[in-house]
Amino acid sequence: DDAQTPKSTMKIALVPAPRVTGRVVDENGAPVAGALVAAGGVLDRKQHAPTTTTDKDGTFSLPIIDGMDVTVTARAANDHGGLVAVRSLGVAATALGFEGVELVAQKGRDVDGLVTKPDGDAWAFGDVHYRVRALGLQGTERADKNGHFVLAGMPLDADVEVWAEGNASGAWGAQVASPGSDTLALVYTPPAY
Repeated sequence: DDAQTPKSTMKIALVPAPRVTGRVVDENGAPVAGALVAAGGVLDRKQHAPTTTTDKDGTFSLPIIDGMDVTVTARAANDHGGLVAVRSLGVAATALGFEGVELVAQKGRDVDGLVTKPDGDAWAFGDVHYRVRALGLQGTERADKNGHFVLAGMPLDADVEVWAEGNASGAWGAQVASPGSDTLALVYTPPAY
């Protein structure tokens, strides 16, 4: 009988999780829709950095971890000409995080390359993954029929790790495009089952 069951009462106060909210614009102040926005500064390599995509008016909202030293990156891919913005915000001074952050996206660098099979033939239409660890930026682009790929809008001063999807060594076999060394030759090695 429910009347005989002991009851417990507890008061719960909901506290808003800290966030970074703002807008991505180009150098002319026009909103950049569909840009990938990431909050870097996550120290645990097993934990992915929070990411989102900007709305049509360029706005975004990202959760952050309390006490995290936040760096926000925005990348607008090839259809926007390869724009990138990086802004270091530090640690949030309030429990709400950061509001009204404006990221001005400028022309980034292109990392391009070719993916071949071990026999030298092109690895056509395969997915190429990229990751900029320190900035929490990661994604995928597709190679063309000749195995050629372009990662437009990469940060000017950060290493970019690149690997072919399904490669036997996975991300462990990534090649790194350092600033000033932006051409890669990847070999897709199928997994041995």
